[in-house]
Amino acid sequence: MHEPGASDGIGSEASLQRPALPVEVNLDGRAILRTLVVGLLLFEALLVYFDIVVTYYEALPHPPLQDLCNLVIEGSLGGWFSSVQTLVIGLVVVLVLARVRAEPGSRLRVVGWGIVAFFFIYMATDDGAAIHEAVATAFEDAEIAASAAGQGGIAARVLHAFPSYPWQILFLPFLGALGAFTVVFSFREMPRRSSRTLVAAGLLCFVLSVGIDFIEGMETPYERLTARFALHEDTIPHFSGVIEETIENVGSTLLLSAFLGHLLELCGDVRLRIRTRP
Repeated sequence: MHEPGASDGIGSEASLQRPALPVEVNLDGRAILRTLVVGLLLFEALLVYFDIVVTYYEALPHPPLQDLCNLVIEGSLGGWFSSVQTLVIGLVVVLVLARVRAEPGSRLRVVGWGIVAFFFIYMATDDGAAIHEAVATAFEDAEIAASAAGQGGIAARVLHAFPSYPWQILFLPFLGALGAFTVVFSFREMPRRSSRTLVAAGLLCFVLSVGIDFIEGMETPYERLTARFALHEDTIPHFSGVIEETIENVGSTLLLSAFLGHLLELCGDVRLRIRTRP
């Protein structure tokens, strides 16, 4: 006589004896990339909206929430997004490096992609930890102390004559060289004109962002505009910082699109295999 539930046990045992079959999911990489870029740009527009509504117009009366939405200050949601997006660019370039490394005779190309990956990973680290500001402040304090003691040299005179933030004169030659290398090397490595255009446009956004930051570092750069339009003294500086950060974020999105597109071009078909122990 058949006992209740016996068929269930037999079925379960039979199912355990069946061979495991792989599951294959096919996705359109280019379509995913387009969706990702649109999503990132919309999120960046949302960050600007939050800054205007919550921070500038104080729709929420709580200062911690206003600071969270403030694109200009460190430790905000916008600052987190900027550093993470730049780090993701560096990690994508590392994947490109790993793919190129599998090709014969690619040592110099691997070195080149390593330099590009270092550039973006350093930029992400600097953006999150404000390395350039800390180093520049320490350097400026040391030079001021040396000048006060009558020991100031050429560095102190150059620093005194420079009209903007000290970090620019210290870091821009280094970062500018890495950016120029990234453009030249990417143009040699990327066959698609659209990818090369995205790299050039993304780094141009970085240049524009630094240019705005240079103006902000000058003494009272917006004084005439503030007086001319009878604005609050913080209005133009704040929105200048918002424009600077937004341009930088858009530039990062363009670069991420370029390098992800190049990775898809190199790989053609990306497979993810997860194995389980017997």
